[in-house]
Amino acid sequence: MQRTSGDCSLNPNAQIHIVQLTCMPMASLIDGLQGLQREPVNFGTPAQARFIVRMGTSGWMVYDRERKGPALIKDSHLAEKLTREQAEHIKESLTNTQGNDQT
Repeated sequence: MQRTSGDCSLNPNAQIHIVQLTCMPMASLIDGLQGLQREPVNFGTPAQARFIVRMGTSGWMVYDRERKGPALIKDSHLAEKLTREQAEHIKESLTNTQGNDQT
């Protein structure tokens, strides 16, 4: 059988700290939280890079995860059929200019 007292509902089988928590005035709870700073939440999942170097059907390529295919280079060529060194260099230049929308 539950009894109610004002805004709080009391359960005789509940532990006292639960009753105190549910009966705490909302203003007191908010005042207690105002001094705390929110830490950024890190779920442990790093953001994936947009461009990756991987082996294509013939040679190396720079894969664009947004396009879901070979990356486009400034002169409208696809970044495919490359040596690994060329692909790494193109990936670096695309990553450095990604914020400038020059890809």
